[in-house]
Amino acid sequence: MAVSRDWGGGPGSATVAGLASIGAAAARASSSDQRAAAARQDATRSAGVSAGSTSAACSRAAAAGGREYTDDAMIAEAAGCAVHVFPGDAANFKLTTTEDFARAMEQLKAPALAALPDVRMGQGYDVHAFAEGDRVWLGGVAVPHSHALAGHSDADVLLHAITDAILGALSSGDIGTHFPNTDPRWKGCPSRIFVEKAVEEARAAGYVVGNLDCTILAERPKIAPHVPRMKETISQLLQIPCDCISIKATTMERLGAIGRSEGIAAQAIVLLFRKLH
Repeated sequence: MAVSRDWGGGPGSATVAGLASIGAAAARASSSDQRAAAARQDATRSAGVSAGSTSAACSRAAAAGGREYTDDAMIAEAAGCAVHVFPGDAANFKLTTTEDFARAMEQLKAPALAALPDVRMGQGYDVHAFAEGDRVWLGGVAVPHSHALAGHSDADVLLHAITDAILGALSSGDIGTHFPNTDPRWKGCPSRIFVEKAVEEARAAGYVVGNLDCTILAERPKIAPHVPRMKETISQLLQIPCDCISIKATTMERLGAIGRSEGIAAQAIVLLFRKLH
């Protein structure tokens, strides 16, 4: 069974960050009174221990001489402090020597870490200016308004942001790469097609959408009354439950182009998980 050692110094207990400084302080303390005082101060600041307990431990350890002290527990033990032994984990070891670091690097390559779930995050953003019209498309829902949004497709800023978030998580470019506005196939196209194709690409790569968090930035129209329908539509597109979808809305407090009601923007963050077989 692996064991660990610690000493019960109460408020004066050493921290891991202080191991090296205490050992160095003990070595320096044997040279001169002036250097010993500086060493004790260094140990106190670095280890986060009380000045009295550190000073006493370092002085006694230095006075003992003839022994190499590799950590704070050895100094405390030599100084007469009680050192406790308790069950530990062999995988939770100190990084002190070159061999320790080599062992840690090997442990990082262990199968247990390789078995951790493959999770990816993507972020998307889109903005469109207002144009003539009587509705705006948001989240696949037609929202009545005094204007429409200008764009090559239906200019659904929310679905565009979601599409970009999925493609970003896949490291697969952006919506302009996959659906350029120079391609007549996408002229007036419903943006739900973009989301569907991004989800298809994710599934082909072995990923499914875990959850989605969105924010719509607009002074008008009012978004809240339409959020439930948006969530239902997006739920079908992403093939996830509505309670895994968050759609929020905020104004820009009349700041910038959005604040002047010149258009609408949207942000989206999505998590992708590799499918379990």
